[in-house]
Amino acid sequence: MGVYYSDMFDNPVTDGEPLIKAAELQLTNLYDHGANVLIRLICDGSVAAEHLYKLNPKGQSQSVVRIPELRLASGPFCFQVFTTITGHHPVEVLVHLKDQQRTTLKTLRTDAFKEVDVIT
Repeated sequence: MGVYYSDMFDNPVTDGEPLIKAAELQLTNLYDHGANVLIRLICDGSVAAEHLYKLNPKGQSQSVVRIPELRLASGPFCFQVFTTITGHHPVEVLVHLKDQQRTTLKTLRTDAFKEVDVIT
């Protein structure tokens, strides 16, 4: 199983509201094989959202997953991506962190994630 973990980020409270309101996540399969993928948002140590998808091989329809709005709570948060490909699974991850007005405050790319190859 291929696993990607993002760095841990903090979502401070500003004017009584979390600074980052939501995240928009896009995952693109860059591999010649399809896979199942589990995407998790972890907020303050708990699973806040979980999405399970079937990714088709690169270049085909449904080889890209887009989650338009993952709501974030205040405090520490991170993202996790699990795939059913054993060993290295090339994917491209793009996450836009947005404020109350849906303005992008920060963009995370694949290099903000650590890949861990897990063999089960």
